[in-house]
Amino acid sequence: MVKYAKAVMYAYPLLKSVEKDYDQYIRNKALLSYKCEAFTAAWAIAKRIEEKRSLVWLRERVDKLLKGLTPSERTLVEIRYFGRKDLENTQAGRQRSYFRMQNRLAKKIACILSGLGLTQEVFENSFAQLDIFQTIYRFAERKGVAF
Repeated sequence: MVKYAKAVMYAYPLLKSVEKDYDQYIRNKALLSYKCEAFTAAWAIAKRIEEKRSLVWLRERVDKLLKGLTPSERTLVEIRYFGRKDLENTQAGRQRSYFRMQNRLAKKIACILSGLGLTQEVFENSFAQLDIFQTIYRFAERKGVAF
């Protein structure tokens, strides 16, 4: 249940730049559409526009989620998912309690995302196959990061 929520949180810092990449792709595909059949080009462009809309929707849900977290929870999110390195500044003094807090927070994040409309099923149907999430899964596999 929590795996998809963790993937979403790892992707969150990248979403704005991915949205810009989609814009560039769509623009380039439209400019080069004279080289292929119009229907094929239109279909590819429409598909990317829909994917981008989905990612914007996803980013907005995570924005809402982050606003609802306490400052200490946001710090834990930043350390775990956004690359912040200052573990000693968190309320979790010992490593063991830090990991317990992270596990509880991951479950809370999954529940909040579910309440915002992003369930495991929605994620699997709308996002799991997108390149950004496939890349995150491959990276986690190589690094041995457990979801």
